[in-house]
Amino acid sequence: MIEGRIVSLQGNQVMLNNGTMVTIPRDVAQPTEIDQGDTIRLNYEVRNGQNVATSLQMMDRAGGLRPR
Repeated sequence: MIEGRIVSLQGNQVMLNNGTMVTIPRDVAQPTEIDQGDTIRLNYEVRNGQNVATSLQMMDRAGGLRPR
């Protein structure tokens, strides 16, 4: 599990404030549900050398993710 603030967002790739790059599949969150500046907590696994989120929780937004 990792927690951090999104400092860069390109498609389904996010970079957290600690430099970690994570791919967020559409079955975990839609691109419209997350924004740069959001603080997230996520579980991930390494697939083919990339960090891929398996679950995601919004830490600074009441109600969690935005509606799809």
